[in-house]
Amino acid sequence: LRDMGPAARPAVDLLVESLSDEDATIRAIVCGALRHVEMPPKRLLPLLVERFDDSKRLVRRAAVDAIGGIEPNVCLPFLIKILQGDRFAAIDSVTLAIERYRARGFAATPTLIDALMRAPKPLGERLAVALAAVGRRATPALINALADDRLNSTRSKAIVRALTSNGPDVIPELIAALSADVTNVRAGAADALAELGATDKSAVQSLTRALSDDHAVVRARSASALGAIGVAASVAVPNLIRTRTDNDATVRSETLRALNLLKLDPGQFVPILNDALRDESPVVRRSAVDGLIELGPAARDAVPQLITLLRSGNVALRVRVALALERIGPDARSAVNALVATLKDGPSALQKSAISAIGGIGADAAAAVDAVSYTHLRAHETDSYVVCRLLL
Repeated sequence: LRDMGPAARPAVDLLVESLSDEDATIRAIVCGALRHVEMPPKRLLPLLVERFDDSKRLVRRAAVDAIGGIEPNVCLPFLIKILQGDRFAAIDSVTLAIERYRARGFAATPTLIDALMRAPKPLGERLAVALAAVGRRATPALINALADDRLNSTRSKAIVRALTSNGPDVIPELIAALSADVTNVRAGAADALAELGATDKSAVQSLTRALSDDHAVVRARSASALGAIGVAASVAVPNLIRTRTDNDATVRSETLRALNLLKLDPGQFVPILNDALRDESPVVRRSAVDGLIELGPAARDAVPQLITLLRSGNVALRVRVALALERIGPDARSAVNALVATLKDGPSALQKSAISAIGGIGADAAAAVDAVSYTHLRAHETDSYVVCRLLL
């Protein structure tokens, strides 16, 4: 019947009845057959839309394929009505249909955004893909969506992905959004510019100005964006250096990460990182240690402060400190005693990192390791990996 096309019209009622067949494969084939027999769209659409939340994905996709042959201006009112409801399986099918319409699905943009603000995470991602497919015309609506009270981290990321999917052409609108009245719009614009790696001079200048924003979230996202842009944002280094003393810990942390990505000269960067190792926030201290890990031997002047942190109570941070000492190498020999002490009473994860650090420091550490006896380690139920490394 499907292959007969319009000649099968006398069997339309039988085909419609078969849409309720217990066999999903038959239901899927019927969706395609109804399209090929050239039923009037006003009768066909409700039948296909009903299959949008069929229990089987095969049938839902067949219904979407069948609708693809009908003009968007005829279909969109039906699809928009589904988006306004809470039939999430059907909404998933609608996103695929609109994605295929691309720019011709623009009229559904506001409803897609509203559905994204209500949908669970996986469906929200599908809705973002559909919004991206609509193209640049959806940009103003997407930027406005960043001001929605229902916005959360997941939805914000979905909106940003949709915004950036059309490439650098949206940069002018994003730069303008950095001056919006709503905090979340400014923060989202910074995220989008970071995602695009916007090397545009105007983008860098706008993000640099945003480091002085009244809201910490905007300052943090702007610092992160400048780091993501990379070398093209080097002109922002003086402003980032000033921002490292911000009163918000997240801003200070993102600033250190940005300076690290911008490959600041070690002679200038190590004192900044060394100072940050004393920060009251563990998040900032972690960012400082990560920066020193990247610098390797050039971070030798930070060894005394790293030794202090190695004795702190934060195990995760102490593990990173041990890695920094390992990367510094022989110039970290003054840390050997502190590393050996962690072998005697530190947790397993830290013991492993300490062994690696001692190995990185090299021969200068050998004598101190002799002070740790096999018997002592076994008495403290030391991880067998650590024991084997020491014996070797």
